[in-house]
Amino acid sequence: MLLTTVSLLTYGHQKNKFFSNLPTNELVQMPPKFKYINWEASLSPLVNNMMLVDGIRKNSLLLVNTIKNNTNGSLKSGQATTMLRSLIAAANSEKFTLIRVDTIKSARINLGLSYEDSLESRSKAIALARYLKAQYVLYSTANGDIKKPELDMQLMLVNTGEIVWDGKGIIIYSK
Repeated sequence: MLLTTVSLLTYGHQKNKFFSNLPTNELVQMPPKFKYINWEASLSPLVNNMMLVDGIRKNSLLLVNTIKNNTNGSLKSGQATTMLRSLIAAANSEKFTLIRVDTIKSARINLGLSYEDSLESRSKAIALARYLKAQYVLYSTANGDIKKPELDMQLMLVNTGEIVWDGKGIIIYSK
């Protein structure tokens, strides 16, 4: 926590009457400056690169798995996943059909998986995608120090588990 000295204005040798009971110099704690993750700026380059992948059949069914937090801090992975889905939908040139969120939630319940499963793995993501009859699954993780985390994304074929695209990026903070 940052400490700074605050001096009160004095007029001549007298303190301002509104602050007469306060000392002229006082240590005041400054609140921390918060930074917010700009998910759109962080995810857009990766989504744009993924959309350049050749060989994907038109309107292939895609499961966008919840972004897994592997950092040493707290991330709003639900918010990040929502932005990821929005960016894919906006950039979509009929390449993918996204599986609806309510369908994913229902399938997770049927398979006994929590929506924000901290033990999420590629094998669970592929099992969920198979259950939903998706052709592709997008598996994403945030890794490293929370002050400078990195993003890893993998687009995988569900029937073989083959990684057809892999992207890496950084998380961008805004003030």
